[in-house]
Amino acid sequence: MTDKDETFPSGSDDADGFEPEEPEKPKTKTQPDKGGSGKPPRPTAVATGGGGRGGDRGGRGPKRNRPEDEDRGEQNLVPGQTVSCKILRSFKNGYLVYLTKYKRDAILVTDEDLAVGITVIATFDRRDSMNQIYLFLPSTQKAFWLQPYSSPTYSFRGPSDADDMPKLIAGGFYSSWIRERESSEQKIEETEQSQFQFRRAIDLFPPPLDADSFKQIKIRDYEAEWLVSDLESGQRTGCVLINNEIEMSRGAILVYRGRVVGCMLVSRESPNTLPTKESLALFVPELYKADTVVTLYDLPENLVLAKCSLFLGYPVQRTDDYNSLDYYRYILDWFKKEGGTACLGVSLSGGRGMVLGYIHQAELIGSFSVDEQIYSSEKEIFEALLEHDSDCKMEISILPPEFAELFSTYGFKLSSF
Repeated sequence: MTDKDETFPSGSDDADGFEPEEPEKPKTKTQPDKGGSGKPPRPTAVATGGGGRGGDRGGRGPKRNRPEDEDRGEQNLVPGQTVSCKILRSFKNGYLVYLTKYKRDAILVTDEDLAVGITVIATFDRRDSMNQIYLFLPSTQKAFWLQPYSSPTYSFRGPSDADDMPKLIAGGFYSSWIRERESSEQKIEETEQSQFQFRRAIDLFPPPLDADSFKQIKIRDYEAEWLVSDLESGQRTGCVLINNEIEMSRGAILVYRGRVVGCMLVSRESPNTLPTKESLALFVPELYKADTVVTLYDLPENLVLAKCSLFLGYPVQRTDDYNSLDYYRYILDWFKKEGGTACLGVSLSGGRGMVLGYIHQAELIGSFSVDEQIYSSEKEIFEALLEHDSDCKMEISILPPEFAELFSTYGFKLSSF
């Protein structure tokens, strides 16, 4: 696949019927009309009711595998694979459960107190000599992705190809850019910059912030259905990347509580980026191909909400003459009065790349260098970048407040494509 520049589709591709009034330029101090002031709803539990076979099996133990079950696919389960199961009753060191997809019983080993009849997402552990399946609850059942940042700076480099693991970056974030800006005496010839330019579409998606949630699989070794089930039933929030070197396609989806709130895919057949819904229609077939490599990881909710402003938000049409630093201070001051969630896109001068700034509920929670694939949660770094590069250009996309207030009703179900 050639490293061809792609242009990010502007506008709110998924916000049907939403037509915000454009704010006047900040010189007049006229405030934007709308700015995403709502708070995201309280996280829902991972466990969900319904599904699977009802009823208690009484005093009997797990049902053994019947000959006709051999063709149902459960023999292909591998350690670490996620499955959906319904709690039947207490049993031994956990619960007797029913595997909805594979139509057979299993044992869920856990100390947690679970209600009979609910459906949970569990992880396949092993089989015993009698072909009995044992499961355990994954650590993500604790909803890691709902927890706030726990350290001052995350600086992970995202995988550059399908085989790379994320590596922690040491040293000053953007320091090379700042030093170059301060010490260079050579005038950099200005180049025409399009809004939201990047080498590959998936470069816009933030890298994993915690290596523990990073997982990479090949679809030929798994079933794509379990991945979709894990994302939706598990109410996952994070990012899923796909890469198929045979088909020369790359794509990514942004997931918020199990629903897709952003998607990009580029390939030989479709080299240009499309709105989320159209991209998702191309993404799903690629996901199911045997040669596709899938990378998935969790992200904090506030980061995903700010990030999805690029997909579900509306761009502010600027007519002011503020530089990027002054405009940043202006819009942040307004957000502090009204609340709001947004994504800032900064095109560095001289064609040196792009940096994204994430604002959640009036606070800058982090920034992301698209070209270097480095993320930082230190707002001073982002502000220093704007101060040292006075010629950089800034665009802003704001998440409408009703999206943040009723977010569970927005986005797309991956299983519906």
